[in-house]
Amino acid sequence: MSPEVKPQQFAVLVRDIPPFPVGQTRKAEADSFFKSIYPETFNRSMVVTNNKEDQVLDNSAFETKMCKLSRCIRKNYMNKIWEELEVYKKKLAHSEAIYAESKTTGKPGVRPTDRIGFLGLIGKKVDSIEYYNEKIIELNPKLEMEQRDTLRDKQQDSALVFFTRRVIAASAAQCLHAQKVNKWRVTNAPEPCQLIWT
Repeated sequence: MSPEVKPQQFAVLVRDIPPFPVGQTRKAEADSFFKSIYPETFNRSMVVTNNKEDQVLDNSAFETKMCKLSRCIRKNYMNKIWEELEVYKKKLAHSEAIYAESKTTGKPGVRPTDRIGFLGLIGKKVDSIEYYNEKIIELNPKLEMEQRDTLRDKQQDSALVFFTRRVIAASAAQCLHAQKVNKWRVTNAPEPCQLIWT
């Protein structure tokens, strides 16, 4: 072994992970597979995702355009939710600052209010702090669901598997892990600079 320890010596790249059963994730499948083989030295796994914008699934121009359009729509919807959430967070912080200031000067304990109708000019008058908190609580699950769906669509059938000992990682990279050669193919991990870490 070389005296210089490198991070990629503790990891392997696993390709062609078989389709996972319903109710299980690709990460959970990789974890359970390698925990059963290497119970003492398995550390964790990370599923590889494809973060390219223009991923071409088929050579058909129409299907390519439709895929790009659907990704664009989903991305725009997710961005819209995130921007709306950020606006509500800023308005909440502003309302809380006004309320905190009103406690020290003027009428103590007067909570700020807003109208929720057209341009804030007409409509029902509501407590700003409660209203913005409700909106944030309402939008958070929507954003998380969209992020989860987008991540699931980008996941590849590959994973990086990390071990606590580099000797085990080296032996795992040289072993055959399935009876079929095109399943659970394990190779040495790439260098950290060759990956985009998110």
